[in-house]
This record gives sequence, structure tokens and C-alpha cells, in this order.
Amino acid sequence: MRTVAARALRGAGCLLAGLLLTAGCTADPAPVPSGTPTPVRPAGQDQARQVVHDYLDAMRAKDVALGRAQLCPATQLIFDSSATSANGDFAPHFTVPEAEITDTRQVPVGHEVTATVTVATGTVVTPVELLFTVTPVDDGESWCIHDETLAPTSAATTESTAPPPAGEPAG
Repeated sequence: MRTVAARALRGAGCLLAGLLLTAGCTADPAPVPSGTPTPVRPAGQDQARQVVHDYLDAMRAKDVALGRAQLCPATQLIFDSSATSANGDFAPHFTVPEAEITDTRQVPVGHEVTATVTVATGTVVTPVELLFTVTPVDDGESWCIHDETLAPTSAATTESTAPPPAGEPAG
């Protein structure tokens, strides 16, 4: 009995030694790094940018259905009641001649995508920075806009350039 156990232990030891010696060996050699590393984009960043890009295209075209399609289901309910209102993204009294994504960053819930949108009302043209929070849908393959707000820099700019209320001194 001892001989069988000793042979088994010796065999296991040889197998383990063989595995340790060949660990990390593969048929393909490891890639040699080049002079410039390839940046790795966070998962979902391209999808988040595409969803916002499609929404901005919808704003420019005044295509309410396309804009709604980019939103998460819970956000669609709010959108339905405000999209074409006086301050909605698809209000009939203004146009969006230009819109550009300026930044994307990963956040715990997905990605925040910042865009600068040029809004024109008659001859008045105003750039506005919007911040979109884009999250993955249940399957993780699809993404949707969960929230849209004024970007913090846009809110500060709007407040500092707004005229003072009537009856208050400027500055």
C-alpha cells in the first residue's frame, strides 16, 4: 500500500513540477510593446457617445420620435410632457444649428457625455453646455440617456451673464 501511495505522490509531484515549468508558455509569443501604447477606452464609452450623438441629431432635425428613442423608459415619461414645451429640447421656436460632443467620462452608473449645443432663436444665438448621463440597459449591450442637465460650467456662465432682475443694481 505504501508503494502505491508513494508512486501516486511522486507522480503528482512530477505533474506539478511540469506544470510550473511550462506555466506562461504559449504557442504565440507575447506581443512586443511599441513606442506608443494603444489607449483602452472604458466599456460602453463608444455606445454612450453614439446615443448622445443620435439625440443631438434628433434635436437638429426636430425629430421627436428619434430623440425619444434614445432615452431610458423612465426618462421617456418626462420627455413626453416637456420635449416640445417652451423650454424643451424640441421646442418649435428655436433651432439647433450646431451640436458637438466635447467630453466623455466614466461614472459609477455609466458615462457622462458633455455636449455643446448652439441654440438659435431668431437672430440670437447662444451656446449651451449639456450633460447627459448614459447608462446601460439590462443586457449591457444597449445604452440609453438616463438624465440631461445643464453642465455645471454652462449654469455658471448663464447665471453670471444674465442681467440683474428689474430694480436691482448691476454688478
